[in-house]
Parts: sequence; structure tokens; C-alpha cells
Amino acid sequence: MRKTVAFLILAVAMLFAATVRADRPPTDKTLLFPTATAAKNHCPNDTLVWLNPKNRVYYFNGQQKFGKTKGGAFVCKQDADKMGEKANRSGH
Repeated sequence: MRKTVAFLILAVAMLFAATVRADRPPTDKTLLFPTATAAKNHCPNDTLVWLNPKNRVYYFNGQQKFGKTKGGAFVCKQDADKMGEKANRSGH
């Protein structure tokens, strides 16, 4: 009985997670830049952020993970917001 309940809870959680992700458009890889200079050339008047595409969270300059997550890239904040990416809320 416990295994069945645990399985059902896990299945509902996975379904919910898939639904939440499906609501956001996919990350547009053409808007991700390997260097800050390249990103700034694309959007000279916007705030530059560091995006971790794996979890779709972006970080501001001065935050601990800015420029440091594996597979991340520089992106313009307005572009990140349009793609449905979310700002890091923990301040790290």
C-alpha cells in the first residue's frame, strides 16, 4: 500500500513538473552568448545576466553563480524574460 501511494505521489509530481515546463517557450540558443562582450554587442542598453539553461535560472553580476555554472551563457535580461527564464531568488 505504501509503495502504491508513494508511486502515485511521484507520478503526480512528475506530471505537474512537466506541465509547468511546457508552459514556457524553449530557450532560444541564438540569444545565448559565450562572452559578455558578444552579449553586450547584441543588447547595449540592457542588463547582462548569466543563464543556466539546464534549470532556466539566470543570475546577476555579483551573485555567486554569475559566469560559473557549467553550460551557462551570457544573455540579455529582456531576452531571458521573453524566453520565460526566471531570476535567481536566493541572492547566490
